[in-house]
Amino acid sequence: METWTVADRATLKGYYGSELQESALPSLVDLDQRRQEDVQDDLGHATRDCSNACAKGTRSFEILGRLKPAALQCLPSFARVGRVLAAKL
Repeated sequence: METWTVADRATLKGYYGSELQESALPSLVDLDQRRQEDVQDDLGHATRDCSNACAKGTRSFEILGRLKPAALQCLPSFARVGRVLAAKL
């Protein structure tokens, strides 16, 4: 979930505004290969000065609901979920 959130930079910027420290976010290159804990730590660091810093729970699901599928197409994990769902439906 954190990887998907970090991949959609436009949604993150829209949600957190100018308080988001985008330079603290991990690179999008090989993002799916990074450990979930590292991505979560980076996301927490990038939002630490925000009044609504990113954390597991209601806020993370609120952001997840705003993510744009087009921004996540670069992630193999997102493409895999799409293939599995398409096969099941």
